[in-house]
Amino acid sequence: MSTQIARRDRQVFARELVTFNSFVGYFLSIGIGVAVAAIAESFIPGALLTGVGFGLVAIAAYRKSVLKRFRNPRFLSLWTGCQERIRRFNSSTKELGRAGVAELTELPVTINKLADDLYQALRRADDVETEVGRSEGWLASQMRHGLVAPRDPQAQELYRVADQNIAEYKRHLESVMAGVKRAEAQAAVFMTTLDTLRIRMLGHRFGGREVEAESQAFLEAVTEAKMQLDAIDQALDEIALTPFPEKISVIPPRPDRVGDEFNREAVARSSPPDIPDEVKRRLNGQ
Repeated sequence: MSTQIARRDRQVFARELVTFNSFVGYFLSIGIGVAVAAIAESFIPGALLTGVGFGLVAIAAYRKSVLKRFRNPRFLSLWTGCQERIRRFNSSTKELGRAGVAELTELPVTINKLADDLYQALRRADDVETEVGRSEGWLASQMRHGLVAPRDPQAQELYRVADQNIAEYKRHLESVMAGVKRAEAQAAVFMTTLDTLRIRMLGHRFGGREVEAESQAFLEAVTEAKMQLDAIDQALDEIALTPFPEKISVIPPRPDRVGDEFNREAVARSSPPDIPDEVKRRLNGQ
């Protein structure tokens, strides 16, 4: 975890420790500890109860701080969705643990590592969007000059320069926000990949696991999921290297397979139809 993210986590946790509810918990712990010490006529039981009370307050504050680490609720929702997919995937993996599929036993390690990288990418995207909103605010959407074009030539020239500046401003703003949009897109791909793989695992369990063709199709689904997760990992690395990503990590398409061969009919359906001969002759002026 980066230093900036860790510092943000400590700040949020520290703020939760000094909230009104936390102070109420501190005073209650002290009051109960003093009462127990007076009844038992011993300082040790009261001190132990006070320490336990402080610990419970700290645990409650930490749990609240975890939910407040993201400044934007949208990114918190994305990460919560990723966590839910991981939990469901791990549960499904345990059900298939007896199958002994090598690719499946290695996949949870890849997913957990990728989830850590994705979490950091979402945190960085959350920070970038917050800082852009704090710096630009409503100016980002209101960056334009008057709609009425003046007749004065000098004013027209000045407005032309203003238009150039506005275009350059928007171009730089889009560059800054590119990493944010990519992080959101990678989270969406991560969740949908796990959803697809999980339902394929369910079908493998109840759809006749002994059939060789079904097992082959399931292994192909696992391999496809690994390729998509590798593409996400490459994209996240590219986002981490520069705040202005330009490289496009292409995720391999999902072909329909029959055994080891592509379904040519599905490929043909996905390709654009040929231009009719009559239309070609009209375009060529014949």
